[in-house]
Amino acid sequence: MKKYLLLLLLFALSLNACKKDQENFQKEKVSIQDGEVPGDLKINQLQYLGSHNSYRLRTNEAIMDFIISIGNFLPAAYSASELDYEHIPLKDQFSYYGVRQIELDLYLDQSGGLYYNRKGNAIAGLDEASGIPELQNPGIKILHIPDIDFNTHNYTFKSALEEIKAWSASYPEHIPIFILLELGNNSVNDYVPGIGFVSPESWNNAQALNTLENEILDVFERNQIITPDDVRGNFSTLNEAVLANNWPSIDESRGKVMFLHNNDDINSIYLAGNPSLENKLIFTNSDPGNDDAAFIMRNSVNASYMQIQDLVAQGYIIRTRADEGTLQARTNDYSQWNLCLSSGAHFISTDYYKSDSRAGDGTWTDYSVSFDNKLYRLNPITHP
Repeated sequence: MKKYLLLLLLFALSLNACKKDQENFQKEKVSIQDGEVPGDLKINQLQYLGSHNSYRLRTNEAIMDFIISIGNFLPAAYSASELDYEHIPLKDQFSYYGVRQIELDLYLDQSGGLYYNRKGNAIAGLDEASGIPELQNPGIKILHIPDIDFNTHNYTFKSALEEIKAWSASYPEHIPIFILLELGNNSVNDYVPGIGFVSPESWNNAQALNTLENEILDVFERNQIITPDDVRGNFSTLNEAVLANNWPSIDESRGKVMFLHNNDDINSIYLAGNPSLENKLIFTNSDPGNDDAAFIMRNSVNASYMQIQDLVAQGYIIRTRADEGTLQARTNDYSQWNLCLSSGAHFISTDYYKSDSRAGDGTWTDYSVSFDNKLYRLNPITHP
């Protein structure tokens, strides 16, 4: 009888411990309170935590072995060490880690089925057909590298937008979600041609870019989006408005999203007839002084530190990276993160808002980055 009671007690204690763990996890979630962010601040007066290739799951092991085997033919960005990371679903990044800027790699697929088969699978001895019905349908797809690095939480652009919108509806006080769009044109076929790797459809035409905007508007209402028109206001150009600090306030931006182009090679097409992005949904990755200049990419904080500080002081919104190629997670190096913080860059992108699951195994450290309040940081250059 005593033995039975002891077992019952231990079982009750274990249940209580599990319950406390769950409560702690929920406490972490609700401790990220967007409503506490001062509403009178402008959106360029904060720094935000971003995630890099935010949709991505780790590559299949057999594919990784294949990538290693042809590594001499591929660029450094396709190397196995560059690809050895993954992310949790977007909604969990928002809820548990305070990520407010994400990045999506988009591939055009206007007829459907272009990315249903994966040549890398066949070469690695796997079934070439994905078996994923969503990939048969027309529409923009999300993946990193066609044929070899395609594992993702969201197969389509619309499904990612729908996940973001559903989360936003559940947390309507959230500070804006900034969505960086990288339009994919490259593939393994560029480096290893003639053996059947897919050639992506080009984004460099007005019809493709209209498709992108149409898919956004299939999910979000225009009034749920911070657009270039919202920032330009009564100024003659978007650049003039930005230099005059005409960014909206946090209160004006709660519950909204803002779209940003990673690419700059599509700017002339996207800007045709709309030099200040009139009636457009997406901010271009521009150069300072151009009529459309509001958002500028400076991914290497080491190479651009002083320039980032100057651009931030002028009023532009800047994106940079705290880590890259898994290097910092292997070496526990926070020097680049610290430069990002003091640079004033608004979007600080990372693969490690949480430590790698293999931390402590001798190869991976417990490197991870976040703000003290897990949500935002007052910008050291633009905060009044």
